[in-house]
Amino acid sequence: MCSTGRCRVRRFEKDEELPVVEWDEGGPWKFWLASELSDGQYVFKGLLRREGDEFEIAQTNLIVDGLMIDRDFRLSRLDVTCAPAWIRVLKNIGQLKIQ
Repeated sequence: MCSTGRCRVRRFEKDEELPVVEWDEGGPWKFWLASELSDGQYVFKGLLRREGDEFEIAQTNLIVDGLMIDRDFRLSRLDVTCAPAWIRVLKNIGQLKIQ
C-alpha cells in the first residue's frame, strides 16, 4: 500500500494535511537504552539505531507490533524482542530521570 502513495497518517484529529507514508526497505531498527549522569540524576532515553543512523524513540510518529512510522514518515520494521516495556514507556515520556 505504501508503494501506491495512498498510505497516509493522521497524527492529530484536526490535521488537514495527511502526510504520505513511504515504505523503508532497510533492515529493522534496533532499540538501545542510553543512560547518562546529569546533575546528580541518571537520565535514561530510548534510541533507535540501524547501520550508523540513530534517533530518539520519542521522535517517532507511531510504534505498533514491530513497525514504526519515523520522523520522516517512513514505515519501517522495528525489532522489539528485547525491551517492549521500555519502548512503550520511553516513546510516551521521552526520558526517565532517577535520583
